[in-house]
Amino acid sequence: MNNNILNEYSNNLFIDIVNSYDIIHNLSWKESGAKFTHDVWVVKQGRIYIEQDGEIITLEKGDIFMHYPARLYTAYTDDAGCEFIYTRFNIKLWGEYVDTTDINMYGKFPAELLKDEYCVYIKAHKMYEKSEFMSVFMLRAALELIVGKCISCAQLKSPQKIYALRDKGARIESSLKYISENIHRKIAIEEIASQVGMSEKYFI
Repeated sequence: MNNNILNEYSNNLFIDIVNSYDIIHNLSWKESGAKFTHDVWVVKQGRIYIEQDGEIITLEKGDIFMHYPARLYTAYTDDAGCEFIYTRFNIKLWGEYVDTTDINMYGKFPAELLKDEYCVYIKAHKMYEKSEFMSVFMLRAALELIVGKCISCAQLKSPQKIYALRDKGARIESSLKYISENIHRKIAIEEIASQVGMSEKYFI
């Protein structure tokens, strides 16, 4: 499903929140792995460093990070520690879970792009933590604002390398396809790297 199809059927989309927590970590925190649902981190305090696909992404207060499903990452913080809202969710179309890997909505979205949506989400999450009346409904609506804005920002294709993770993911997919098509013969690493426009050293 690409962004255009998503826009066409947006009135039939539903965001299903699995869970949402306020997370606080100190310097000793370090986690590695991959997300297999949609996960968003909304940074409230401190800095978070995410190592992914050979680069380090720095998140600060107000930044929002959409984890790309099934993409390996390592996250940690510095001496000051960090606090963020961690929300896990799924996207459904006509009640069925949909594959959204073709939707350009992943990576870092800096505070200046989602300032209003950030404030709405922080307020809705406070209600959710206190189990206030209609708080789940409010949190879902706030998350829909964030997801919609992230997709809209990605459509603009800003010259800044905010969405570089997705581009690198496409290179990995191209590499695997090339290997599959040439599996009958010996393939040099340099050859594969050349196919996706990378140096052999960086490809490794």
